[in-house]
Amino acid sequence: MIKELTESIDTYLSYSNLLDDNHKVIFLSESKSNINFLIDVGVEKYVFRLNKVSKLGLRNQIRYEYDALKTLERSYVTPTTFFLDDSTTFFDYGVLIMQFIEGRPLEYARDLQEAAKVFGKIHSLDTEKIDAKSFLIEENIIERSLKNSNENLKDFLGSPKIDINIKLKINELMEWADKNKSVEKYFKKDKWNAINNTEPHANNFIISDKKRKGYLIDWEKPLVCDPSVDIAYFLSPITTYLADKTTLSEDKMDDFFKTYIMYLDKYDRDIVERVRLYAPYVYLESLSKIVNKFLNYDGQDPIYTDYNKIKDIMSIEFIQKLTKNIL
Repeated sequence: MIKELTESIDTYLSYSNLLDDNHKVIFLSESKSNINFLIDVGVEKYVFRLNKVSKLGLRNQIRYEYDALKTLERSYVTPTTFFLDDSTTFFDYGVLIMQFIEGRPLEYARDLQEAAKVFGKIHSLDTEKIDAKSFLIEENIIERSLKNSNENLKDFLGSPKIDINIKLKINELMEWADKNKSVEKYFKKDKWNAINNTEPHANNFIISDKKRKGYLIDWEKPLVCDPSVDIAYFLSPITTYLADKTTLSEDKMDDFFKTYIMYLDKYDRDIVERVRLYAPYVYLESLSKIVNKFLNYDGQDPIYTDYNKIKDIMSIEFIQKLTKNIL
């Protein structure tokens, strides 16, 4: 399939006169949602993205991503977009051509401050002044997180694969989260809407050592909601452990927040407190996804290349440490 698509992209580009005829089409990656190719025209390089399905259940996912990236361009820390074809006349998929940013994935030990700058610049975009009408807006971040967690965990109690002590601890966290869901009022009373990536893990950052700059890529699921959604996810012990087995100290997180606030082009509305309140719901939702991966692992699917990390997280020691300041 990849070989056929590579040839089709070559033909598509040649007939459309979009890029130099001397281009090279190179396969980059494939996920459940997208297939990505590198278009090399010598001096410039581009990502040719084919969208298969929408994680948000949208009818026109590729246009949603294109519109989001166009709005985000003014932050200067996201890819520039050049072309959209959502007609599905040549391909069965939507087409997006965007800037290829050379660099490496984020490393928490080296790049925490750069990530704080990236978040600060993106969250500085004023959703009341920019064209944000094309974004989905989430007013109920606690309710959304609880719904996703409950859906992911609906069958885990009956599984013999999970130790009873782990079941009890996760169930205790679920009960705590439901009991304290009235914290939603805090976010509604002091509303702060920002553009959130919703999956800002290490591999969705590109660090250009040459430019000494970071970028946040892969905008499949952006939402306009409280900025704590992205920050709490990024700093979550589950996210950091899956990246490179990092555990962030309080001092490191304090430094992150100081840099983030410094790069906000608006006053800080207590981001530290917002993250503190939202973090348990991020932990629960992330844990619920880990449970699903743990239960569905078949030993072959490449999506589970981090299975050893997943096993570590699915230990009573990790979960107790995760929840010690909550339960």
